[in-house]
Amino acid sequence: MSISSISPTSGQTNDDDVSFTLSGSDLSDVEEVYLYKSGYDNITASDIDAGSSSVTGTFELSGVEEKTYKVCAKDTYGSIKCSSSVTFEVTTDEVGEIDVSSSPSTANVYLDSVYVGTTPYALTDVTVGSHVIKVSKDGYSDWSKIVKVTADDTTTVTADLSAISTTVATGADPGNNNRKDRPACHHRKDNVD
Repeated sequence: MSISSISPTSGQTNDDDVSFTLSGSDLSDVEEVYLYKSGYDNITASDIDAGSSSVTGTFELSGVEEKTYKVCAKDTYGSIKCSSSVTFEVTTDEVGEIDVSSSPSTANVYLDSVYVGTTPYALTDVTVGSHVIKVSKDGYSDWSKIVKVTADDTTTVTADLSAISTTVATGADPGNNNRKDRPACHHRKDNVD
């Protein structure tokens, strides 16, 4: 039995129905999946359905501490496998809002590198904490800022985009190295007897 991944990799505390898929090999005998963190109670999944390469189930995260947990599986023979590389993060359920505007408007808005819409745009149900807002528009330099979201509050962000200047090449050489009025240089070697 081996565990290679879990999807999703996180869920919010107080969510009572987080469905997951655990992937790996030799999983058909798995009868229990749980989240483990030393010093905390295990979070045992319900509705386990095991196949040879995947296991599905549901975590109930009501009242669960916001931490990163190891994913563990127990098979019908009592063998337990906990993966140190496959983890599940329980995040806060507190959310806020970010209102994004830009000059000029209709610029693309990204939240933590994920496209979400165009300005003006209200990002609702954003998890409390720090997030990166990026605003981009063709012909303008990208703009980004780290924004702190607080519970039940709205953070307003205004991006003043700078136009990218373009230089048109005219073919002129500012150093006059290509002047046509300059006489050609010819070297003459005189035969002196």
